[in-house]
Amino acid sequence: MSYPIYYYEVEVAYRKNKQTITKKTWAVSKQESSSDIMMKDPKTMERLNDELYGDKYKGERRIVITKILTRIKIGESQFL
Repeated sequence: MSYPIYYYEVEVAYRKNKQTITKKTWAVSKQESSSDIMMKDPKTMERLNDELYGDKYKGERRIVITKILTRIKIGESQFL
């Protein structure tokens, strides 16, 4: 059995310097909803964390995927 891998264009919201910022970015995942990506895909969330905050930021880091704008199937995986 194979599982699809998707390329997403997503809108994320994050808080930095007491303001909420929204940004459009990309993600690759086997999950199909924004909540599943946030809960079950630590690699994608770590990549977004590095992109949005960097490694020198000292504060609370919270990223929320607010919308999935586009979804393109790019391949299949044999593993769940």
